[in-house]
Amino acid sequence: MTINTWFKLIVLLVLSISMVGCNSIKPSQTKEITISAAASLKEPLVTLQEQFEKENPKIELFFNYGGSGALKNQIVQGAPVDVYISANKQNVLDLINEEKMRQDGVVDLLSNQLVVIKSKREEKVMTFNDLAQSNQKFAIGHPNTVPAGMYAKEALTSIGLWETLQKQLVYAKDVRHVLSLVEQGSVVGGIVYQSDARSSNKVQVMKRVSEDTYSQIMYSIGVIDDSSNKTIANSFVSFLTNSKAQKVFEDSGFVPLKIKE
Repeated sequence: MTINTWFKLIVLLVLSISMVGCNSIKPSQTKEITISAAASLKEPLVTLQEQFEKENPKIELFFNYGGSGALKNQIVQGAPVDVYISANKQNVLDLINEEKMRQDGVVDLLSNQLVVIKSKREEKVMTFNDLAQSNQKFAIGHPNTVPAGMYAKEALTSIGLWETLQKQLVYAKDVRHVLSLVEQGSVVGGIVYQSDARSSNKVQVMKRVSEDTYSQIMYSIGVIDDSSNKTIANSFVSFLTNSKAQKVFEDSGFVPLKIKE
């Protein structure tokens, strides 16, 4: 083999190695953010995720749904989250006190209302007094970690039935779990948000819980302070306040509080 041939082979080898090296350090074309959101928001957020990713093809959203209190605790413990949406503003205020969020970045996004539901398979419509005189089980979210459960406790306390119903209450891990228990017939009824009741064709609303028996329901959203993708996270928060996104929430039974054209 001639020297010239050897030289050409060496040049080709160097070029091949360079190309492999360039490919290996090529930056990812997709950015990702993680959103921890109250379980009651899942239905509209699935729709809005599709819309946002269609408008922003280089951004991918990952959602972690659960009870707002449990999600807050995960963030306090260092979970890698970019955006937090709580069904109770107090959780957001707690994160501000923990220096996990900034006050000026918090948006009060939505409101909701409590309703009492039963399975459509259950023929009898029970009042709270009927329930108190029976031994049947009734579901609410856990008041310590689930805002819907906290509001339900306030309402039951206000009408003087909290202590009476203690032995009959089943505590669910989040409001969607309450809905599931009622759908399956595991409990005679439960208290959920009107948005959750609207999402199921297996339950029936027995009554709306009087709004003067519990605190105003407030869904608040904000960017986590140590997010590594703050620009994208802020753009997603802004997206949720536009009129199109708020219409999606409204169609799911929520009450929009912040609308930006």
